[in-house]
Amino acid sequence: MQFSPGAFILKMEHPQNSVKEKYEEIKKKYKLPDYEEINSEFEIEIIEKPIFLMSDINKRINEKLDYYLHIFENILNPEGSLASMHECKVIGENTKKEINLIYKRMMFLKRSHDLVSINNQEKELGEFVSEFLKEWKEIKIKLLKIMAMLKDEWEKSEGKKESFSYFG
Repeated sequence: MQFSPGAFILKMEHPQNSVKEKYEEIKKKYKLPDYEEINSEFEIEIIEKPIFLMSDINKRINEKLDYYLHIFENILNPEGSLASMHECKVIGENTKKEINLIYKRMMFLKRSHDLVSINNQEKELGEFVSEFLKEWKEIKIKLLKIMAMLKDEWEKSEGKKESFSYFG
């Protein structure tokens, strides 16, 4: 028996395709945005096996929430980080109040995420993602403004001599 040279080439399914296909199946159920939109926000295309796609999307959302919550925690309570101490010192009280309001809303969303993650039911996870994405658009605008302001403060501080001292 003879085989042609390509007879044993296995077709490898590209993970992005299967993630996108699985997402399209659940999109209608939970009134989710287009794949491209959620992918650009949370990079769901990197999910390797979309067996529990809603759970994996929620994990990606949680990672993003944790990232920005950590930044805000360090600004609102700067302990041990030179960057946090500097940022806390250079921003005004109004900005700190705004950060605190965003922080509280993001913590509400984080705990909402935690709550639906405990049961880990696709329906609850899907409803959370749908509601979260509506709020995320507003939060993102505020985050962009604050992050741009922090970046500008770092640029202004270049070349300035500063002393960082222990606050405790």
